[in-house]
Amino acid sequence: MKDEYEAILNKLRLLRREKGFTQHQIGEKVCLTSTAYSKLENGHTKLDLERFLMILKILDTSLKDFFKEI
Repeated sequence: MKDEYEAILNKLRLLRREKGFTQHQIGEKVCLTSTAYSKLENGHTKLDLERFLMILKILDTSLKDFFKEI
């Protein structure tokens, strides 16, 4: 289970970078400081479903597309 969660976080990080967003920019949009978002993206804080879906929306990516290649 831990490996799958890490794969999700890695893909989220890569997608954020591909779309040209910083951690600070995403954090602001989901009401987190850049430090709090960094902890979330690096697995030090758990990512809840609601926030995950918000991030996917910001990154203009559907849930189906996100999980297509994990």
